Amino acid sequence: MHYLKNITTALLLSGAAMAHANTQTLVVIDADRTFEIEVESMQMLDDGSLQVNVAPHYTEMINPVARTAANLLISDSALNQTAECHWSSWSMDAEGKITLNTDGNEPPCGKPDYDWPSFRDVYSFHWAYDAVQALTNAGISGGCDETHFCPDASVSRAQMAIFLERGIHGSNFSPQAAQGLFTDVPVDHWAADWIEQLAQDDISNGCGDGVYCPDAEVTRAQMAPLILRSVNYNSDPPYAPDPATGEVFDDVPADYWAADWIEALFAEQITSGCGDGNSYCPEDLVSRAEMATFLVRAFDL
Repeated sequence: MHYLKNITTALLLSGAAMAHANTQTLVVIDADRTFEIEVESMQMLDDGSLQVNVAPHYTEMINPVARTAANLLISDSALNQTAECHWSSWSMDAEGKITLNTDGNEPPCGKPDYDWPSFRDVYSFHWAYDAVQALTNAGISGGCDETHFCPDASVSRAQMAIFLERGIHGSNFSPQAAQGLFTDVPVDHWAADWIEQLAQDDISNGCGDGVYCPDAEVTRAQMAPLILRSVNYNSDPPYAPDPATGEVFDDVPADYWAADWIEALFAEQITSGCGDGNSYCPEDLVSRAEMATFLVRAFDL
């Protein structure tokens, strides 16, 4: 790539350009040659430069070339948004992470004209992008802060209460003030109203002995009855899953405590299991990205 002129670089953030999960393709186009480079992630730095993290074996294809014109086009087909950027130099660290340094005389790339995705850590090439966007649009989750969703973080029982109650009653729902139903959830707890509403709706009666365990992380097995009770809220008679066969998932025998619920979750097409689909991984913690997917399927968002 020495002596290239009039270079346009397109960072495609749509799934169509993926080489494998959580990657996209960086396409460098010259008059006579085109290079495609796998990109694992990107990050806008505070100084306005764009850090592109590429697969290590592709870094040898990039050489420092002076840039004098707009040479980076960021395009997100899911949002129908593009942004042109100027960068004059680049650097690569020992791990193969590349930083494109934007021209200091130009507006920082993507700020403020580019309408970035709702969360900086869930771009449209993320496997759960559609579910996270749907969950956000429905008002069920606002992320872990204003600009991040924290897709790999686990879900606590307190957070789960809010997700489920908004799924049941809608994004504008406000639960009644807490009365101190659980000994470990004082009325001034940030999620007390939602936790007690979940109990009133017969979705969860806590984790035993008058406590709710609000900070405990939710496993995939625990999630199954919570979601199915929420989807079938107020059913008459109360919802009960069919007995498990033990033939759906290799790691969920028929006598497993949540087998009935897990197989019902599969029958309702809310889950397809984990890994190759032959297992459910019942003791694994549920990530926020996984929870977004389950909730979108369960409540048809």
